[in-house]
Amino acid sequence: EFEITVPIPNGIEIIKEALIRARDRANEEQGIEVKFSYLGAPRYRIDITAPDYYKAEEVLEKIASEILRVIKQAGGEASLIRKEKKIRKIKRREA
Repeated sequence: EFEITVPIPNGIEIIKEALIRARDRANEEQGIEVKFSYLGAPRYRIDITAPDYYKAEEVLEKIASEILRVIKQAGGEASLIRKEKKIRKIKRREA
């Protein structure tokens, strides 16, 4: 999840540009799919589909750096907020 603010009149256009550039940069990688969702100002969710966890982490780093670069150039602020997903154990059913 990202929190992004750009306090200028065309701030939303800057945010869109940052997200599109980050998505396009990530989608250059083979087997990677990136989607952004608007959660409500100033939060944006990111979904990364990758062949494995390590590749997803690598792509997340690229995305974060691209977003931060574009937003800071425009005078805004952006931060990545990591939320850990809880994985529950599945009990095996005995036959």
